Amino acid sequence: MIIKRIYVKSFGNLRNLEILPEKHLNVIYGENESGKSTLAAFIKFIFYGFTSKRGRDSSFSESERYINWDSHEAGGTVELTTDAGLSYRIEREVYKSGKKSVSSLKVIDLQDGSLINDDPEDLFLEGAPEDVYLKTLFISQKVGNYLDTKSVQASVENMLSGGDENANTKKALSKLDSARIVLLYKNEKGGRIFNLRQEIKRETERRFSVSSDNQRIKLLKEEISALEQEEKEIKSSIKQTDDKADHIEALQRLERINATKTAKAKIDELEKEQAEFISSIEHNGFVPDKSYKKALDERLGRYYLHLEELQVSVEKRDLIKEKYENAINKDRGRDIPLDAVSKSVSTADKKRVKLGALSTYFLIGCTALALVFV
Repeated sequence: MIIKRIYVKSFGNLRNLEILPEKHLNVIYGENESGKSTLAAFIKFIFYGFTSKRGRDSSFSESERYINWDSHEAGGTVELTTDAGLSYRIEREVYKSGKKSVSSLKVIDLQDGSLINDDPEDLFLEGAPEDVYLKTLFISQKVGNYLDTKSVQASVENMLSGGDENANTKKALSKLDSARIVLLYKNEKGGRIFNLRQEIKRETERRFSVSSDNQRIKLLKEEISALEQEEKEIKSSIKQTDDKADHIEALQRLERINATKTAKAKIDELEKEQAEFISSIEHNGFVPDKSYKKALDERLGRYYLHLEELQVSVEKRDLIKEKYENAINKDRGRDIPLDAVSKSVSTADKKRVKLGALSTYFLIGCTALALVFV
């Protein structure tokens, strides 16, 4: 243990004193009554507090001697580091409250700031009683506080083996040896410790087996988790596909509805055109039908025959007209009776005009009838 810092808040004639000891030997020196012994008493106070006994050379108790008369308190802190490298702070304070003295003690672990419930002498002085501390680590100038080597040696030995300076070491060793035989034979082949070692061995083997099973279970759980994730992704993909299929089906239905509406509109338009056409060709409630078309075809055949006859008449007329014109050119200046020739030509022209008009009307009627029966 190494003391790293001493802070005396109020103790005897010392006030607000801070000392940072070095790692090895520290020498404190000064004039008489400057506080050297008071500082040593303060360190003892931090670990053990005030003793209620009065010294043989003093009529005052420690609390009466070291509680400051002005502040009516005694206290301070010591910070130290153990051999294991752990740091602690001991805070102790005593103050007067009327005729009573009130004391407080805190042992703080500086690693995490937590409070330690153990007493400082148990934590840092191996449980050494105050008397042993006063006869070994604390050397006073006071008469009577002498060093008894034999008693101190026995006390330290008993303290280290049993935690009590008054314990009998030999009896304790005898009891420990008897207890050892029960716990473990000398050949280490029997006793409670041997049995516990065997049980620990079996438990270790069982734990190894369980650890292997746990590792396998962990792998199986990871595999199950991966499969569940894959299942989730597949379900999500299926849902998206179903949504797309529903969307496509809806679009197809919409297209069929639109096509049906378009076809119906076209049919209505054609029916309207048909009704208008029938109304245009209707005459006194008569509408041409297939029998009418047949009769019309027969007349058309006869018309073509008359047309051929007319064509022959026209050719004859043209021939007569040509002869007539030739005769006029030859006999120019002569009085020739032309009434017969003119009458013949005029009759042929009238027939041709009449037949041409008839053929025109007939073709229009045939065309309209053809549209009806297409």
